[in-house]
Amino acid sequence: REDELDLVQSKIDLKLLNRFNVLRDTRQMAIVEVKDSICTGCNMRIPTYQIDIIKKKADIVYCQSCGRFLYYKGIEE
Repeated sequence: REDELDLVQSKIDLKLLNRFNVLRDTRQMAIVEVKDSICTGCNMRIPTYQIDIIKKKADIVYCQSCGRFLYYKGIEE
Protein backbone atom coordinates (compact mmCIF):
# COMPACT_ATOMS: atom_id res chain seq x y z
CA ARG A 1 0.00 0.00 0.00
CA GLU A 2 2.78 2.44 0.91
CA ASP A 3 4.63 1.64 -2.33
CA GLU A 4 1.46 2.24 -4.37
CA LEU A 5 0.89 5.57 -2.65
CA ASP A 6 4.49 6.64 -3.29
CA LEU A 7 4.16 5.69 -6.96
CA VAL A 8 0.94 7.66 -7.42
CA GLN A 9 2.29 10.69 -5.57
CA SER A 10 5.45 10.70 -7.70
CA LYS A 11 3.27 11.19 -10.79
CA ILE A 12 1.33 14.18 -9.41
CA ASP A 13 2.50 17.76 -9.84
CA LEU A 14 4.18 18.78 -6.57
CA LYS A 15 2.23 22.06 -6.28
CA LEU A 16 -1.09 20.20 -6.63
CA LEU A 17 -0.04 17.54 -4.15
CA ASN A 18 1.05 20.16 -1.61
CA ARG A 19 -2.21 22.08 -2.04
CA PHE A 20 -4.19 18.86 -1.59
CA ASN A 21 -2.27 17.96 1.58
CA VAL A 22 -2.74 21.42 3.11
CA LEU A 23 -6.46 21.39 2.32
CA ARG A 24 -6.88 17.88 3.68
CA ASP A 25 -5.10 18.83 6.90
CA THR A 26 -6.96 22.12 7.42
CA ARG A 27 -10.40 21.53 5.88
CA GLN A 28 -10.90 17.77 6.37
CA MET A 29 -12.08 17.40 2.76
CA ALA A 30 -9.83 18.67 -0.01
CA ILE A 31 -12.04 17.60 -2.93
CA VAL A 32 -15.76 18.35 -2.93
CA GLU A 33 -18.66 17.96 -5.31
CA VAL A 34 -20.50 20.78 -7.03
CA LYS A 35 -24.27 20.26 -6.67
CA ASP A 36 -26.81 22.66 -8.14
CA SER A 37 -23.97 25.13 -8.82
CA ILE A 38 -22.99 25.12 -5.13
CA CYS A 39 -19.68 24.07 -3.57
CA THR A 40 -20.61 21.36 -1.06
CA GLY A 41 -17.60 22.33 1.05
CA CYS A 42 -18.60 25.91 1.84
CA ASN A 43 -22.07 26.29 0.26
CA MET A 44 -21.03 29.16 -2.00
CA ARG A 45 -22.26 29.47 -5.59
CA ILE A 46 -19.79 28.48 -8.29
CA PRO A 47 -19.73 30.71 -11.41
CA THR A 48 -21.18 29.16 -14.56
CA TYR A 49 -17.90 29.43 -16.47
CA GLN A 50 -16.15 27.33 -13.79
CA ILE A 51 -18.89 24.71 -13.85
CA ASP A 52 -18.46 24.43 -17.62
CA ILE A 53 -14.73 23.82 -17.15
CA ILE A 54 -15.41 21.18 -14.48
CA LYS A 55 -17.98 19.38 -16.63
CA LYS A 56 -15.63 19.33 -19.61
CA LYS A 57 -12.76 18.18 -17.36
CA ALA A 58 -10.71 20.82 -19.15
CA ASP A 59 -8.75 21.96 -16.10
CA ILE A 60 -8.48 21.66 -12.34
CA VAL A 61 -10.90 24.10 -10.71
CA TYR A 62 -10.85 25.41 -7.16
CA CYS A 63 -13.66 27.04 -5.22
CA GLN A 64 -12.99 30.79 -5.12
CA SER A 65 -14.33 30.90 -1.58
CA CYS A 66 -12.83 27.92 0.30
CA GLY A 67 -10.07 26.88 -2.12
CA ARG A 68 -11.10 23.23 -2.34
CA PHE A 69 -10.74 21.18 -5.52
CA LEU A 70 -14.11 20.85 -7.25
CA TYR A 71 -15.65 18.00 -9.22
CA TYR A 72 -19.01 17.41 -10.88
CA LYS A 73 -20.76 14.06 -10.59
CA GLY A 74 -24.05 14.95 -12.24
CA ILE A 75 -25.47 13.76 -15.53
CA GLU A 76 -23.80 15.36 -18.53
CA GLU A 77 -26.11 17.62 -20.51
